Amino acid sequence: MLSYPVLAFHGTGQANIDPITSLGFKAPGESGFKHATDTGWYGKGVYFSEYPSYSMPYIKGGNRILLCQVLPGKVYQCSSLIHGSPLMKGYDSHTSPDKKELIIFNSHHILPCYILHYTHAHGDFKYKRSIKVTKSVDELKKLYETAAKMPATKILTGLTFHLAGKLADKHSEIYNLIIKHGGKTATQQQLYMGVTLVAATSEMKLETPSVKVSLAENAQVPIVSEDFLYDRIITQQKKDVSGYVFS
Repeated sequence: MLSYPVLAFHGTGQANIDPITSLGFKAPGESGFKHATDTGWYGKGVYFSEYPSYSMPYIKGGNRILLCQVLPGKVYQCSSLIHGSPLMKGYDSHTSPDKKELIIFNSHHILPCYILHYTHAHGDFKYKRSIKVTKSVDELKKLYETAAKMPATKILTGLTFHLAGKLADKHSEIYNLIIKHGGKTATQQQLYMGVTLVAATSEMKLETPSVKVSLAENAQVPIVSEDFLYDRIITQQKKDVSGYVFS
């Protein structure tokens, strides 16, 4: 069986966790194997899910859940309930119709890796960035005006930029400034490695990230304050983005 491991959760009674981590899982046909609630809706195996909410209902009397590596191999996707059925011939595992539950039938295909301790959250989680504001809007405007008066240079050669939010001037004017000093511009669809996103501080303070910021974060693109551009043009020094990146 050629298979890459999948990280998946398994919920069980708290008394079972230590024996599982010490001795491993039991699979159908092995001594000590039993289903906690039913015969197995999608086959008589050990149930996992990449979604913790699917595994948590099986936890009894505690706040610990197992995170394991499992080898699914060739997966049979169930189209309906097959209570307690053995492994389908020619397959290595089963999955539920919505592909959110993975059923493993061989204990050698399961490696318990982590015991996760959790608490239930109250309300929705809201991500807030730590934004360090070093320059005011007026200061950025003055920097831009100074940079705009500088003669053409090549100080931005090798760098590609995309803009987001309300900056010191219209995006079209700042793009012209970038090109004037040897830089290149990218479209929103080109926000991937090799591109730097220049964002307004107000854009980074939004409770819900904008599409551009989300794309950049997912692509691990550096997101910098606009003074990175202006400082580099004015000083003619190849300043590193690390001093301007939003954390």
